[in-house]
Amino acid sequence: MNRTIIRCVLAGTVAAATLMTGGCGETAHSQQVRKDARGRYDRAGAQIAYDQARQAFQSGQFEQALGHVDRAIARFPKESSYQLLRGRILHEMTRVDEARDAFAAASELDPKKAEPHSFMGIIHQRWHENEKALEEYAKAAREVPLAEAVQTLKQTYNMEQVPRNPKPETLTGSSRRSARL
Repeated sequence: MNRTIIRCVLAGTVAAATLMTGGCGETAHSQQVRKDARGRYDRAGAQIAYDQARQAFQSGQFEQALGHVDRAIARFPKESSYQLLRGRILHEMTRVDEARDAFAAASELDPKKAEPHSFMGIIHQRWHENEKALEEYAKAAREVPLAEAVQTLKQTYNMEQVPRNPKPETLTGSSRRSARL
């Protein structure tokens, strides 16, 4: 009986070892698939952190926004929009030197993007470096057609809801009474 048990245990051990070693050899294809999946996961996590940073920035919570955008950059450093938002946050926090570095990084990541040049122009203009400001504004103008530039400015400064030719309001009878109160 002991021999039977020993044979069963040995057979099970050999079978388990065979199964384990057979599955250990990863192919180049499976390694690439895993690498691509990790990249998609990091990109998705970075996008979530970026969206949180944008929301915090728009509500004036700059420290929180900076933390979120730094996490986005750490997960996916190749996205210029993340550096651009980082620069805008730092600029609002009056950390202008760091903002300039973030705008420069955004420009390096996507040289065709106009916004980093526009913001660099603003920084140079505030430092009274008018020649450098003009250079940056010219770079921005070369990258974006006029209609797209106007749209970007409207979005940047939340001017979408402003009517073009607002008519002065006239007081009606009921509003005259409330105006007197």
